[in-house]
Amino acid sequence: MSAEHPDIKTAPIVTAECEKTFVDFLYAKLGLVIKKHQLKVLHDAIDKGCRLFGHIRWQDYYEALKHDDAASTEMEQLIADVTIDESYFFRDQNQISWLRDHWLPEIIAQRRQQDDLSLRIWSAGCSNGQELYTIAMLLAEALPDMDEWNIHLLGTDINADVLGNAMRGHYSSWSFRATSDSMRERYFCSQNSGHTINDKLRHMPHFTFLNLADDAYPSILTQTNAMDLILCRNVFIYFDKAVVDRVMQRFSHCLLPAGVLMLGASDLIASSMESIRLVQHGDIFYYRNSGSVQPCEQTAHPPASSMQEKPEIPLKRHSIKAESKQRADLHEKLHDGHWHEALNLIKTMIKQQGKTAPLLQHQAKVMANMGDLKAAKTLCDESLQLDPLDKHSYFLMTMVLIELGDEEGAESNLRKTIYLDAQFIEAHFQLALLLIRSGQPENGRKSLNNALELARKAPPEDELHHAAGMNFKRFVEILEHEMEMYADGTQVSTDGY
Repeated sequence: MSAEHPDIKTAPIVTAECEKTFVDFLYAKLGLVIKKHQLKVLHDAIDKGCRLFGHIRWQDYYEALKHDDAASTEMEQLIADVTIDESYFFRDQNQISWLRDHWLPEIIAQRRQQDDLSLRIWSAGCSNGQELYTIAMLLAEALPDMDEWNIHLLGTDINADVLGNAMRGHYSSWSFRATSDSMRERYFCSQNSGHTINDKLRHMPHFTFLNLADDAYPSILTQTNAMDLILCRNVFIYFDKAVVDRVMQRFSHCLLPAGVLMLGASDLIASSMESIRLVQHGDIFYYRNSGSVQPCEQTAHPPASSMQEKPEIPLKRHSIKAESKQRADLHEKLHDGHWHEALNLIKTMIKQQGKTAPLLQHQAKVMANMGDLKAAKTLCDESLQLDPLDKHSYFLMTMVLIELGDEEGAESNLRKTIYLDAQFIEAHFQLALLLIRSGQPENGRKSLNNALELARKAPPEDELHHAAGMNFKRFVEILEHEMEMYADGTQVSTDGY
C-alpha cells in the first residue's frame, strides 16, 4: 500500500454524523452492510483513507468517494479495509471433510477414468490465502502422483496487500488453530516467528486481483473459466441481493457441468436460477451447476485430420443484414457467457458462411470456457492455418497452452502475438505474469509496466477484446494493483498457471 499523504499530520475526528454518513453511503452505493461490531473497523478505514488520499476533513473524503465509481482506487481501498475477514487453515471442518472424503475422491476417480488429469479450483475472496493452501494440502494428501496432474488453483481478492501476503505464504501460529500438528509439520517450516508453507505448495496457486462486484468473468484472460470448484465463503454477507444474484449468475457460467460452488454458512441463499441448484449432504449445503453438454456438443470437434478431409460446405449466404445480426447476437452470447447458445450459433454461421479464422477463433474461445482445451487448441491451429497473421488466434492459443501447462509454447506464442502487434496490451500482461512465475521477476515487471503504459493510452471506455465487459479504465486499475503486488519482487508460482 502507498505511504500516507505527507500533508496529513493528524487524523480527522470520526463523529456520529461521519459514521452514519459512511454507513448509509456504503449501503446505498455498493450494497455493503456495516454491522454494529464492524463500526470500529469503519472508523479505522475512514482514518486511513483520509491519510492516504490527503483529506484533512472526513467531509472531503466523503465528497471524493461520492463522485467516484466503484472501481476507483479510493473506493477499493475503503471496501478492502471494511471487509477484511480474518481466516485460518481448515476453516469450517464440515465443508473440509466433505471435500476431503467425498468430492475430491469422486472427481479424482472420474478424471483418472477419463484419462484427464486436471483440476480447476477458484477461491473467490481468498484473503491471505489460507483457504487455497488448505485445498493444496488436501490435494497433496489425495494425489500421490500430483506432479503428473495439471492443477489450476486460483485465488482472487480486491485487496492487493492480502494478495501479497498470500503469495509469500507466511503465517502466524493463530492461523493454525484448526490444523493438526502433523499437517503443519508436513507442509510448513518454522521461520521468522511464524510458519512458511513449503515451496512446492506455495508455487501451486496463482493469486490475482479481481472485484467480484464489478469485474467481468468468466474470462480466459483471468482464467476464471471452466472451474470444477468455486469457494466463495463469507463474502456475500457484504453484498445486497442484487449484487449476490449477479455474482451467482456469473459463477454458474464459470463452472463446468456438474461443477460445485461452496459458500459460507452465513452466505447461504436461495437460488431460483435454472443453471444452478442447491444440494444438501448431511449437515452441509452446496450449489451444483445443473448445465450439461448436449450430445451434439460432445462430438462437435473431430480431430484436425478429419476436419481437413470433410470441409464444411457453405450454404447459400444470408444477406449482409442477416449476417450482421448474427454477429451481434454472437457477441451478446459471448459477452454474457452463454457458451452453449454461442456454440450452436457459431456452428450455424459456419454452415452458412463457411469456416473463417474469426469464427473458428470464437469457437475455440467457447470450447476453452467449457473446459475442452484439446478442442480449443485444435480450433486455434485451424484458425491460424486460414490466417497465419491473426494475432487474436495466437493469443487465444497462448491462454490454452498456459492452461495445458505448456509454458514454453505459451511464451513462444505470446512473443509472436507481440511481434504482430507491439501494442497488444493483453499479450504484454500475460507475458509479464508468465515471466514472473518462471523465475524472471525483473523482466516480468518490465512487461507489466509495458502493459500498464499502453493501457493508460487506450480509450478508457473501450472494452478489451479478450475480456468482455472490462474496459481499459478498469484494466489500468487492475494493472496498478498487480504492479503493487509484485513491487517487492515476491517470488510466486513457477509450476503452471
